[in-house]
Amino acid sequence: MGRWPIIPVIGDGEHLQQPVHVADLASAIVQALEAGGVTIGQTYNISGESSVTYNQLLDTVCRLMARKVRKIHFPARPIIFGLRALERLPVRLPIKAEQVQRLNEHKAFDHSAASRDFGYRPRSLTEGIRQELEEMELVPISQLTS
Repeated sequence: MGRWPIIPVIGDGEHLQQPVHVADLASAIVQALEAGGVTIGQTYNISGESSVTYNQLLDTVCRLMARKVRKIHFPARPIIFGLRALERLPVRLPIKAEQVQRLNEHKAFDHSAASRDFGYRPRSLTEGIRQELEEMELVPISQLTS
């Protein structure tokens, strides 16, 4: 998004995502181990603070980078069909049909059990993206907007 004025979106971009920051995931593992008996044998969803659509995720990144990028939506079904056909050939593709299909599925998960049992508190999407942009040095820290 830092290089081009447009970004292709396969599908309508309205399916929910709930990205989790890698540091929050690592912290959750440590917290679960330190919680002792209450977490033994349990399964937990470790998700981001809240769910957003893919379009909202892209908008958040663009806002933080102070960039105006136009999203161009392409229908998912024909692209998935085409990718599946191409995957049968001995060519290396930059994206797989399964990835496109998963992008067009809701992926929002309740992490309240993790919050209750061992105090899991993920950072906000905006905070996580801001930290990643700073670490990746894609934009100067002084340029990052709220």
